Amino acid sequence: MNQTLLLLITAIMALASYRATRYALDIRYSRVFSISSSVIVSLLYFIITSVTLLIGVYFVFFIFLAHIILMFLSGRYNRSKNDSTKLESDYNSFECNSNFACDDLLDESNPVVKVNYSLGACGKEFLEIGFNYKNSNEEITYRDVNVTSCNGVYITGFCHVRKALRTFRVDRILNNEVIIRRTGEIITSSDWLDKVRGF
Repeated sequence: MNQTLLLLITAIMALASYRATRYALDIRYSRVFSISSSVIVSLLYFIITSVTLLIGVYFVFFIFLAHIILMFLSGRYNRSKNDSTKLESDYNSFECNSNFACDDLLDESNPVVKVNYSLGACGKEFLEIGFNYKNSNEEITYRDVNVTSCNGVYITGFCHVRKALRTFRVDRILNNEVIIRRTGEIITSSDWLDKVRGF
């Protein structure tokens, strides 16, 4: 095998192993541990891949490639698990105050009622919604929201588009259509409000 090609392949493998290891470890361990482990793994990959390709033992290369893919998948799983834990933490710790970001200003005359998240699956499905929304600047965006509170005029919840807690005016939901994300069912915003009030 051409030595330049061999060097290129081993360098790509070492870089990929560094990124995969960092991706898998960053969420669970300290930055120093993650970086030092990634450097050690990438150096080992570089040395072992070089030797195995030089002597023509190609199956080791494919084993390493599969290992890199598994490391990326492990990192992805850890991140999704961490995101759901963080989301639950946001739900549990959220209190409506003047410091959180709003897509529309909250009307203080309408008290916000905290949604009970100990509901069964049947109740929770109505708290995971999507809708097209026109904000106060007349900008239209689609929003996926996990509702934390609602007072009939405003919906507050974790917006997956903005990755933060947001408040929305119910009357600015386009066509008064709310999508129940778990089922794909489309209902009117007034029907949705009735279901939420029923909890």
